[in-house]
Amino acid sequence: MFVALVLYLTIAAAFVADYVDLLRLLGPAARLVPLATELGSGLLFVMVMLEIGRNKQLHLSPKYLLIGVLILAHFALGSIVNSMSSGAFLAGLRDYVKFLPLFLVPAAFNFSEKDLARLFKFLLVMCFIQFPVCLYQRLLIYPDSPTGDVVRGTLPSGSMTTILMVTAIAMLGALRLRGRISTASLIGALPILLTPTFLNETKASIFLLGVAVIALAWQSSSGAQRLRRLSAAGLLSILFVATYFVSYEVFFPEKFGDRTLVGYYSDIMLRHEYSGKIGDADEAKARIVPRTDTIVFSYKLISDDFASLAFGLGIGNVASPKRFELLRGAYSEYFVVYDVARTTYGYTILETGIVGLLLVLVLSAMVLRDAAVLSGAPGLRGVIGLGWFAALAMLPVIFFYKSLVHASVPTSLLMLVSGVVAALRFRESFSSTPEAHPIAQPENDRAIAAPERQPVNVRGWSVP
Repeated sequence: MFVALVLYLTIAAAFVADYVDLLRLLGPAARLVPLATELGSGLLFVMVMLEIGRNKQLHLSPKYLLIGVLILAHFALGSIVNSMSSGAFLAGLRDYVKFLPLFLVPAAFNFSEKDLARLFKFLLVMCFIQFPVCLYQRLLIYPDSPTGDVVRGTLPSGSMTTILMVTAIAMLGALRLRGRISTASLIGALPILLTPTFLNETKASIFLLGVAVIALAWQSSSGAQRLRRLSAAGLLSILFVATYFVSYEVFFPEKFGDRTLVGYYSDIMLRHEYSGKIGDADEAKARIVPRTDTIVFSYKLISDDFASLAFGLGIGNVASPKRFELLRGAYSEYFVVYDVARTTYGYTILETGIVGLLLVLVLSAMVLRDAAVLSGAPGLRGVIGLGWFAALAMLPVIFFYKSLVHASVPTSLLMLVSGVVAALRFRESFSSTPEAHPIAQPENDRAIAAPERQPVNVRGWSVP
């Protein structure tokens, strides 16, 4: 259907919008590329509203509607408390909600299992594309670069690429655990997905993959089987870490000098990258601000005033000073001086306060809970729930590792797949039997399906 085409094009545009090497070639015209993503997202929003008006239904739990209203109200109150300019507020609102329509699409349109399979195959292809792009960057564009940071695929940074690759591995692991793909297929896909993480030298991939594998083992089993799978997950994690370390010592012997990679982890990274040792702004200007310090700085900057502690400095008020003057916030210098965009925690605390961060965490926990429940469903629905449970289990680490606020690809996929999980979970709650719901059946079988309890419409919304 047409909505699926627009959805695919919007996702593809998000990948292109973050492709740094391509944007450099486009020059001034590169500013137009992100508009394609936002145009697609806006078109999806219009289609969602029209579909809701036609069917008078939105297959989404009221808890998501409530948390959504609370978040938007919090944004508005934050702008009032900080007396923000309308330009900065609208720019900030664009940062936070531009992919909201992707969350609503699965709730407004009833995708069949075939539609969902096609969608996730498309997403997997977009992940596989990172492999040749990363090879091209490492071998041809930046062959003499002393660091792997330049290997980022079509995403804005290598760390974002690693997050994407590990998420894809989690989804494939769920497919394998549910017998939807063979072990040979999984083993064949792993080199394609893991190679970019080696080329970009993302050390955090060790932690991310470990969390994902353990989450898969935990959620896919119970009792004695859970113990066996957790043991296997531990062995796989150890094997990956060993392979990772050996690969670095063999292919990048000069990278860490006499320290080796083990020395880097125990000394440089822990002492400088995550130490929390920088004391003030002058010291922050002298070097890259460690991640712990970006969070500490964000808290200290708003902790003296109760209103700022609750609402932050306002969405868009701390965004990059490179924006047009009309859209620039009053505290844009913090973006550079304190490097607050290094972590989701630090950036969210500074712009939305403690309450804003708590609302984001509550929303994430809601989707995690629905994914956990959905993981017990049969067919592709259970696979999606299981895989996304593992992906969301990584969020606490990802929020500390990178800021996702301005990242098109991770944010768009987070909204889309979370919306799929929320919609499937809502529909699942109205099925008398799992097989009776049309989203899990072939078209030809729907006419003879068991009768389904319909949701009750209250003021135009479909609620339990």
